[in-house]
Amino acid sequence: MRHEPQRNAEQSLFGAGAARGGYGLDLRDPAIGSFLALLEKDIQSGRHITALPDELARSMLTRLGKPIKLNEDIQGDVAL
Repeated sequence: MRHEPQRNAEQSLFGAGAARGGYGLDLRDPAIGSFLALLEKDIQSGRHITALPDELARSMLTRLGKPIKLNEDIQGDVAL
């Protein structure tokens, strides 16, 4: 049985050794690192974590495997 090393949130999201993550975030920025560490602790302890709203989960599943165009205009209403 092969042992996989434990990965932290940054490595899981952006790949081990990545200095720059998605959306051009500089993962060496202390603020980003602190946020990811806090998020990782919350996930590991099960705090502040809830299920995604059904509509969002369905939308994400329908887009699985389809390319995402980040520069494309947003269609329809958006709730922030």
